[in-house]
Amino acid sequence: MWIRTLFQTKLSMGKKRVLFSSATTATARLSHMLVMFAVVPIALNYLGPEKYGLWMAATSLVMVLISFGDGGISNSLITAVAKAKERGGHDEVRAMIGAAAAIIIPLSMTICLLAFLLVQFVDWQWVFNLRSALLASEAQKVVLVVLSSVAIGFVVNIIMRARHGLQQIPSVNFWETLASLAILPAIYAAVFFNSDMVWVTIAVAMTPLAVKAFGSLLFLARNSDFIPKVRDVTFSNSKSIAASGSVFFIITISQAIAIQSDQVLIANIIGTKDVADYSVMNRLFTVPYIAANFLLLSLWPAFSAASARGDFQWIRSTFWKVFWGVGIFGCVISSLLYFFLDDILKLWVGDIIKPDFWLSFGMLLYAVFLILVGICSTLSVSLDIRRPQIWISLSMMIVNLPLSYFLIHEIGAGGAIIATAVSYLLCMIIPYLVLLPRYLNQPTVENEIKLSAKSDLK
Repeated sequence: MWIRTLFQTKLSMGKKRVLFSSATTATARLSHMLVMFAVVPIALNYLGPEKYGLWMAATSLVMVLISFGDGGISNSLITAVAKAKERGGHDEVRAMIGAAAAIIIPLSMTICLLAFLLVQFVDWQWVFNLRSALLASEAQKVVLVVLSSVAIGFVVNIIMRARHGLQQIPSVNFWETLASLAILPAIYAAVFFNSDMVWVTIAVAMTPLAVKAFGSLLFLARNSDFIPKVRDVTFSNSKSIAASGSVFFIITISQAIAIQSDQVLIANIIGTKDVADYSVMNRLFTVPYIAANFLLLSLWPAFSAASARGDFQWIRSTFWKVFWGVGIFGCVISSLLYFFLDDILKLWVGDIIKPDFWLSFGMLLYAVFLILVGICSTLSVSLDIRRPQIWISLSMMIVNLPLSYFLIHEIGAGGAIIATAVSYLLCMIIPYLVLLPRYLNQPTVENEIKLSAKSDLK
């Protein structure tokens, strides 16, 4: 009883919401992480290192191609809905959902159509440095399935992102958890029926989409006020969301080139077997960021709502606490993964994966830097600080790609992640630490942000 009383008296409703949202986000992310960790040994042992490497390289190539995606609109919808809720309630929220849907649905249909028309004309045997035409044929089908699933996912995520902006994060996380768990029976079925790589891809990519689509339809059936109508779609709202989405657009492109293209470059320069080593290590060393992201995802709409209320004191205080907290957390967890790496890999995937020093050390640096970039980026997108993020992301992209190409030739697969770590530090972390205090510490921070937003719209 005294614990409940203490919780009620010491914590504001905003803090309670953030803590509860963080807890449910942790459950969803942990479920997804555990499922994907379970998928790795299943797929690796079923497909073998070469096919598994091809599978991951093909998926990564799609992530690069689709990085242009929805222009960041589905992500910008979180901020737009959070602010619309504070301003005007259901009507404004519905208008924002309609504005996003008016852009995303035609775009998704176009991507699917182009995928069916164009993938057959690509020389996949050359792209992935394959030894047989049969593998090239499988690669073509895998690329088509993943392209289609990502395009369909843009539509499915409209309602999921809107609910995130409404701070219905526990409900969103419930469906995210259910979607992740559905992958396991699907991939076990694919293995049981001795299916080829294409059906393994369908199991992993399409199954969670079906679950989330069902959850979105159920939400709309129970909350018909949020179903957008044609009259709700206005050019000004669509333009506003598209403009805000430009930040996510640039960030997505830069991240795709920095991370996803690494596996394509490794396959083309060295071979798909080395992609398996890189992919498994990358999955392992993203664990610290996934853990930190439990909190970051909950802070995103909270920061946006606080900025709409003008509560910048809370934003300043919370940001710096979280920055140092998650930074120290990332260093500790990443170091533990590095020092116990051999035991972890043997327990997880057996003796198939044997990373060299450069790949292991590069992943250690990358894991820490990724967390620091994550908290800085979360604050920036929450406050709709656009232009600095665009330049920071573009500079990282420009530095990373040629450096990755050079280092892969020099030191192998580890060169790709070393290049990413270096570009993160020089082009993102240092600039963020120079720029963000300007927005956080100046007494006129509110006016600075408003002026920045107005300037960008012009």
